[in-house]
Amino acid sequence: MTILLAILKTTVAFLSSKSATRAAKMLILTRKAGESITIGDNVRVIILEMKGNQVRVGIDAPRSIPVYREELFRLIHTREAAARVVCESTGPVVAPQ
Repeated sequence: MTILLAILKTTVAFLSSKSATRAAKMLILTRKAGESITIGDNVRVIILEMKGNQVRVGIDAPRSIPVYREELFRLIHTREAAARVVCESTGPVVAPQ
């Protein structure tokens, strides 16, 4: 999943100076509208349209592979981490008998 997010970030039409530093750590690809990227055997990322600094991307992947926008991915993991902290601090829940 991390690879997919990294590749999706590379579809932006330009790189800022800050992202140029990060670029050394990831594969950078240039695609035009209508072109695609294949990840593994069963994930395809298609560049649908580019408008200004936005890129519309289509993702063709099996339902078994979760695909999230990055901000939702981070939110989900933040909430899961918070839930683990609460569970660890309160101890196991035991049902009354």
